[in-house]
Amino acid sequence: MRKQDHAEQNTEQSRELELRKQEHAEVDAAERRVTDLYTKAVEQLGHADAAVRLGGLYALERVAQNNPHQRQTIVNVLCAYLRMPYTPPAALPTELPNPVQRPAAESRDSRQELQVRLTAQRILTSHLRPPDDMSPEQVTSLTAKPDLAFWPDVDLDLTGAHIVDFDLSRCRVRSLRANNAVFSGDTWFAEATFLAAAEFDDAAFSGEAWFDAALFSGTANFRAAKFSEHAWFTKVTFSRDARFGEAVFSADAGFDDTTFAEEAGFRKATFSRDARFGAATFSRAAAFDEATFSRDALFRMVTFSAVAWFRKATFSRDAKFRKATFSNDARFDEARFSRAAGFDEATFSGDARFDEATLRGDAGLFDETTFRGAP
Repeated sequence: MRKQDHAEQNTEQSRELELRKQEHAEVDAAERRVTDLYTKAVEQLGHADAAVRLGGLYALERVAQNNPHQRQTIVNVLCAYLRMPYTPPAALPTELPNPVQRPAAESRDSRQELQVRLTAQRILTSHLRPPDDMSPEQVTSLTAKPDLAFWPDVDLDLTGAHIVDFDLSRCRVRSLRANNAVFSGDTWFAEATFLAAAEFDDAAFSGEAWFDAALFSGTANFRAAKFSEHAWFTKVTFSRDARFGEAVFSADAGFDDTTFAEEAGFRKATFSRDARFGAATFSRAAAFDEATFSRDALFRMVTFSAVAWFRKATFSRDAKFRKATFSNDARFDEARFSRAAGFDEATFSGDARFDEATLRGDAGLFDETTFRGAP
């Protein structure tokens, strides 16, 4: 009996061992197939024919969709492709090329490459946008699955990339690096969620930039960024530091109803047209030292809960702080007001300092203003 039990035990162990070997062999074979598909698709991206490059992009998308553990690697490849040097066509794809300015073949190749790059962008954004019928809480709990088109927890590295008509609206990414990137055409980040750092230092936006209602859970860096057209940051939530030092806004800049939960840095920022901060909330220090406001600076009903720094700021037209609340110190030392500076119905609970400030605008700048600190 014991011999029989021992024999049966050996048989069962042999069967389990064989099953394990078979499973390992199947996994290895599957991994080899994925590696093969990935390698061939990446090779296609270097092909001279745009159609072949497009095929490579779609092949990579299929591999990523079917193999969640490969998604970040494939996203890295797509981002690397977009970081490759690129010169847009002289004319838009819908326009006829000018043979005097550019040879027909070169223009055709450039337009074809534009379509390839737009496809790479669409592949990324289509998989970074959660289902519309899901709440933020449901989206947060999602895990990567082959049957789910949304790819959670993805990092994007577009450092130095040339992006055209980029639409990341309502998308959700872990982090985004776009330092020194060039965004041609209009750019949409409305309602986007950045779970970690979002970096746009020295980025250039040639068209309108829409960030309305976006959520920056990590640090948001826009230092020395250049906005050639309107920049809209209405109702944005900056949960960590928001850094716009030396940023250049050549058209209107809108920060109405925006929440700055940590420090907000606009030191030496340039606002060439209207700067709108109506009803914005600054929970920590707000630094506008040496900022230049060439047109109206609108800070109506803004809440400054910590120190507000406007030292050496230049206001070339109207500066309107009507009903603004300064809960801590307000420093306007050496600021220059060339036209009306309206602080009517504003409340200063801390020290309000205007040492050596230049006030050349209308009289009655502080009608019904409340000073609870030391003016």
